[in-house]
Amino acid sequence: MGHPLRHAGARVRIRSGLRETTDGGQHWTSAAYPGGSILSLAAINGQVLALTATCSVQAGCAQPGTLLRQPLAGGAWSQVTQVDISGITDATDLIATQAGVAAVLDGIDVVVTSDGGLTITRHVTPCATAAITRESSVAVIAPDGLALLCTAILSLVPREAGSSHRD
Repeated sequence: MGHPLRHAGARVRIRSGLRETTDGGQHWTSAAYPGGSILSLAAINGQVLALTATCSVQAGCAQPGTLLRQPLAGGAWSQVTQVDISGITDATDLIATQAGVAAVLDGIDVVVTSDGGLTITRHVTPCATAAITRESSVAVIAPDGLALLCTAILSLVPREAGSSHRD
């Protein structure tokens, strides 16, 4: 039967870019785009934070990513810090926010800001102490509290032809 919008005579136009609303979604306007591919977006303490990288379908995302900030009122984007995005397997909720704090994984560190990215602190994660684990998710649970998910890094070694495996 086809797409219902085509039968109704409507045309669908997909626009890329960053949009913003100040009236609960009734009207949307274009917002200044920070450049690159936006991997995550969050608002905290009067600032919009964006985690961006140069990405392509063929090669994935190049290192490093960049954490940027922009005042909620608008204006230019400013670099907060560069971020190691090599361990990102799922680009959802990469910027954790709660209780006026934002946290972003940065390789074996976590970057934390309580002022919207004007200043940051870095903390080494406990996942880095074990050779078989790495950080996969961070959550802000209190003004001075973070929760961190460390996951195992599995490496499959193929068996040689004709060999057998016994436990």
